[in-house]
Amino acid sequence: MYAGLTKSCPLPEDSVHGKHFTLPSGYVYWYTKRWYDPEKKRTVDDRVLIGKLDPNNKGQFFPNKRFDSIFAPADPALNELRQFNSTEERKKAGELDFSISFGAYAAMQAVAKRIGCLDALQRAFPTLWEKIFAISLHSIVSEQSTAQSFPGWAFDNYVGLKNIISDSEISHIYSEIDKSISSINLFFELFRLNYNYIFPYTPEFIMTFDLTNQVSESENQAKYGKSKSGENLPVINTAMFVDEKTGINLWYEHFDGNIFDKSQSPYSIEKAKKLGGNNLFLLFESGDYDLAFIGKLYEEKIGFAVTMPDTVNLNQELIKEYKDSIFFKELYYIRSEDVYGRQTTTKIYHGKKEMAVFAYIFYDDKTARNIRDSIYIKLHFYMKEANKKIRYTNKLKEYCSKRFLKITKTNELQEGNKNFKVEINYDELEKQYENAGFFVVLSNRLISPANMIENIRRRDSVEKNFLRLKKSFCSFSNF
Repeated sequence: MYAGLTKSCPLPEDSVHGKHFTLPSGYVYWYTKRWYDPEKKRTVDDRVLIGKLDPNNKGQFFPNKRFDSIFAPADPALNELRQFNSTEERKKAGELDFSISFGAYAAMQAVAKRIGCLDALQRAFPTLWEKIFAISLHSIVSEQSTAQSFPGWAFDNYVGLKNIISDSEISHIYSEIDKSISSINLFFELFRLNYNYIFPYTPEFIMTFDLTNQVSESENQAKYGKSKSGENLPVINTAMFVDEKTGINLWYEHFDGNIFDKSQSPYSIEKAKKLGGNNLFLLFESGDYDLAFIGKLYEEKIGFAVTMPDTVNLNQELIKEYKDSIFFKELYYIRSEDVYGRQTTTKIYHGKKEMAVFAYIFYDDKTARNIRDSIYIKLHFYMKEANKKIRYTNKLKEYCSKRFLKITKTNELQEGNKNFKVEINYDELEKQYENAGFFVVLSNRLISPANMIENIRRRDSVEKNFLRLKKSFCSFSNF
């Protein structure tokens, strides 16, 4: 990647995000921080080697792979073009023929107007809306939200601005938006009002509600709590509402630490009302099964459907009562979703409060086979791990008892000089197989099992939104 192996390109320009310097040997380094080290009694920096000077062309150098990872443009197709011509050079008339794309801007502006989003943005952010729109266009079309890639990308794509804003200006805009919580809420409320006026909903407005936590370095909001990996790390909890019809993320909010309990439920319900009116139908995952939250929805007469956790007694009772009646029964086969399901009524209790709800019991044969295969694979892994030991111990006995295995201490040595024998505990294994593929959904709305499972299976839209959220905002500093 050095002299003689590639064509040279212009040295990177110094900015607030970093500077370059060259050693007498010609090697070019890039650093973003510099400080005085009292022990070494000199100034040090976090330098990274990015290439070597081109001895035949002043201001040019031969980049290495590290340079590509730091300064790669948003559009890989332009690598070859930008390798020889900096942005400033390309601005000179006659130096180079180039074209600018208007299509993405025109399409996004037309869509934003059609759905009432542009009007809401202009009214909520009267001084910033054009820049927010431009940054949003970049994020959508280039599929990334890196501020440093915006100026180069905007040189080739029209974004509706007289002057291209720098990455430092974008950081300032993000900061201004962050301080304008009332404007953010106003935008979402105006957008929903406009959208409902243009595309009125006649049935219930179905939203998916879900929670996740993210490991964060934010000094303001991150609190220590259990992450997805089970470790005690500084995390932020995020609640999200997604329109099931369009898959659009309507609203999300970060809460201090790994906490989202009944104290936040009324607030979230009110927010959902403002987003979609009073005609709501909220979908929940099993991890969100909270009787206090469900009780609040029940009182407010807001529609809900929640997939019950396997650990809840009522879940096991309903499956035990109805499993034989739907297991491979043609009467309850839902061909569109390839599952079996039926509906009944039951009661749930929160304290002394009794709530009459509808229960939907489903059986998915594909899921059942996957569960059985997974158990079989894990079972033989557990046996292999247990048989690696030489001596019978109470710890080994406990390990086996929790993993569908039976261990027996023997007087005679077994193969490998072990003093124990490991066998499959078929009774425990059968219990795991017994309810595989069955699950229960509780709801306060009476609809057909086919419509209910269709709604539940569209929940992956919120998971995709969480994935995009974590990918775009993978590291928080402040809020």
